[in-house]
Amino acid sequence: MAIGEYQGKVMDMKGKKDLKHKISVDLREENVEALKEYKDALMREARMRKTTTQTINECVSLLLDTSDNFKKDLAKICLQKLQNTLPTNFHEEDRTCELRKWQDLYYFLTNERGLAENEKELKRIDFQNGYIIVPSDWIFINPNEIENKSYLYPHIIEFRNGEKYNLPHFFLLAKSAQLKSYQKDNFLELACEKYPPLKEFTPLAVHGINENGKALNCEVWEKWPEPDFFPFPKVRGYRKSIMGESWIPKSLLEELNAD
Repeated sequence: MAIGEYQGKVMDMKGKKDLKHKISVDLREENVEALKEYKDALMREARMRKTTTQTINECVSLLLDTSDNFKKDLAKICLQKLQNTLPTNFHEEDRTCELRKWQDLYYFLTNERGLAENEKELKRIDFQNGYIIVPSDWIFINPNEIENKSYLYPHIIEFRNGEKYNLPHFFLLAKSAQLKSYQKDNFLELACEKYPPLKEFTPLAVHGINENGKALNCEVWEKWPEPDFFPFPKVRGYRKSIMGESWIPKSLLEELNAD
């Protein structure tokens, strides 16, 4: 290739790189505030000024204008964060918000598909309020309630540190969207009947010990398989969950059939 031809190609590439397109973007209020906070922090801590345009271009470049391997590595970090998050590290509302951020970033990086190696075989369970989709290795603790018109709300039992102790996920049908303590205890007993190895953990449940406002057994407590109950994510209003579970409620099915 001649030097002049090479220089021409470099100039052409540089021209394309510097080429700008003016477009109109509608930002949600919380994103406008986030941009302002970022720019204020940058000026305050680094004495650096960036325009909104520069900031948005950097975000697009970092997350979109990059290699597939880079995105895949980031997605794996997101998946690891989701799998290792301890439910009791912060308040439930904050935990849900942080998990959703990791989940949203995970699906954003994988074009809404998730990593292929994380895909599991799924099964469908029909009941009186629609149907649910669950991984085939999840354990249904009260399948006898499928025909019961009072049991309209599906829930999940997941154990913090469950992978460490080889504990499976459980799911159930309940009469209400919110479960009380005694109901959770009853469902845990059912889970023990379905999966006997669980019995060695539930009688020895570790609770937080506090003295003068200071936790005394944090290390033991955080390592113990603590059970958590979650409602099934509905298809409408939720992005697909990491493990593929979802609830298609009867109201949505009736709406679709009407169309």
